[in-house]
Amino acid sequence: SLKTARQNVIDGLSKSEFAFSKIFFIIFMALGLTILTTLICLVFGAIFSPSMPMGIMFENVDFIFGYFIHLIQSMTFGMLLAVLIRRPGVAVVVSFGYYWFDWLASSIVTFPMKLTFLGSLFPVKSQFGIIDSPFLKFGFMKVNTDLNLDALAISIGWIVIHCLLTHFLIKKRNL
Repeated sequence: SLKTARQNVIDGLSKSEFAFSKIFFIIFMALGLTILTTLICLVFGAIFSPSMPMGIMFENVDFIFGYFIHLIQSMTFGMLLAVLIRRPGVAVVVSFGYYWFDWLASSIVTFPMKLTFLGSLFPVKSQFGIIDSPFLKFGFMKVNTDLNLDALAISIGWIVIHCLLTHFLIKKRNL
């Protein structure tokens, strides 16, 4: 619901129920956005592509699951920041700052220190590593068209960590 956290607890929700309701809302919102994006891509693909068999249209649909996980990880990280910081404007600024910090830190660990696996464990690096950017193929570079299962597993781990930390913070804090 659109009530404040304190009002939800006053109306009878326990803190755990409140935390789980936010997590379920994130899952349903990510599912809705994934379905909407898939439908839009299918419609535009059917309109602007030359006639092709339906089998080609549904190749590499594992990207849809990767996109779903990417959305959930982004939203659970935002939820964690919102619960941790409690001020919306500051949480947005910290989120942007963290994305830059994560890219910088993972790049330092990956390139000069040559610790590629450690660099892939960072949340943002794993999140954007699930699906490689398709724009690289326009620069005549080889693009991996498979879902990166290592990054997917790391992202799911980060989703669990974000949800557990959020649940812990909501249970321990005074709303």
